[in-house]
Amino acid sequence: MTCTRLWSEAHKGTADDANKRHRWEIDYQDKLAWAGKLYLGSGIHYLVLGTPVVEMDVEGHNDWIARQMRADPQSEVNMMVTPEMTQDYVVAQVKEKDFFGLKPDRTLAPNPAKARICDFLPEPLIELADDLG
Repeated sequence: MTCTRLWSEAHKGTADDANKRHRWEIDYQDKLAWAGKLYLGSGIHYLVLGTPVVEMDVEGHNDWIARQMRADPQSEVNMMVTPEMTQDYVVAQVKEKDFFGLKPDRTLAPNPAKARICDFLPEPLIELADDLG
């Protein structure tokens, strides 16, 4: 299993296009085609992480990557989380979409340059991750 990211510009929200070079639009089927050329057709499965983009549509992105990965039950997908999310919301999403884990990111903290872990993964979400295993 290899770690990868998927992205759709449909979920850029109000993100600035100045940083578009950091976003490569690719869905699961395109990723399979690319990997088939690189790994010469050997079977490959993924741990999919959300692609963090400031001001993105996090909910739309999470929904999209969960739907993309239903095609491969041997792959896993992590839920992109933000500091604003509640424990109840995250639990409901993990159960509904069968997320494997949580993907926080420093760039989504209120002050990314000075962010500490609890600024982008608050203590209640750390406790939740521990409870969920």
